[in-house]
Amino acid sequence: EFWIVWRRVAGVLDDAAQAAIWDFCKPWLLQGATPAANTPRKGKIPEGQEEVARAAAALERLPAGEKELLGGWICGVVAKREPAGGPWAWALGRLGARVPTHGSLHAVVEPGVAARWAEFLLGHGPEKLEGAPLALALIARPTGDRLRDLEESLRHRAIEALTPLPGAAACVQLLSEIRPLESREEARILGDTLPPGRHLG
Repeated sequence: EFWIVWRRVAGVLDDAAQAAIWDFCKPWLLQGATPAANTPRKGKIPEGQEEVARAAAALERLPAGEKELLGGWICGVVAKREPAGGPWAWALGRLGARVPTHGSLHAVVEPGVAARWAEFLLGHGPEKLEGAPLALALIARPTGDRLRDLEESLRHRAIEALTPLPGAAACVQLLSEIRPLESREEARILGDTLPPGRHLG
């Protein structure tokens, strides 16, 4: 519950507050992955690694370089464990989203980084990993901004991969046209159901 609360309130926190949360999470999640994350921590990750990963991925105001570190670690988790479920694809989608839900466009990861993550999801089979269709849609959706959009060929490959999948029609539509998110998509991105009458601005 502790980490779920932080994930839910992340959108109203300023840059400094999000950075403080990340500074706490980073050594638990990335220990050994990078020298900057090698601060010793005793014991197991607090309250479960999966919820900490979800909370960290919701920190959209983090610098793009920090998001890249976390996304790389998530890819490593999937590659080593090959989990079918869990927060991994969802978190990667949040980190690589072309349109942030509450963060600044300046913190969006570079298209090349997002493209690597899209290729990773395609390579592991979006039908096998929970949340992968939505993650692909968030990472590869068109925005009309050439500085954020991925290559057309990659976007079309994502469409081809998702089209046969049951329940992926909304993700295919998100990849096919520039449009705002629907309420049900917003709720899935946040990882929670939005209260009645509430929506993302």
